Amino acid sequence: SFTSAWFVAISKPRGEELAYQQLTNQGFDVYLPMCPRAVRRRGHHHTETTPMFPRYLFVRPKQEGQGIASVHST
Repeated sequence: SFTSAWFVAISKPRGEELAYQQLTNQGFDVYLPMCPRAVRRRGHHHTETTPMFPRYLFVRPKQEGQGIASVHST
């Protein structure tokens, strides 16, 4: 079975979810850890799920021989 190292990718500000979708579509394993965060808007409290590490995603190739060069342009 093929296993590869995980790489860290940096996205544009607030672009983590779009990067996650695009990298997944390109055939990479992508990990975007999320955590709940309490927010108050217009006097109301609610919980949002936001990236644990803003702008950072963890990426690894799924297949042997799959390069990571396309991650840079994504």
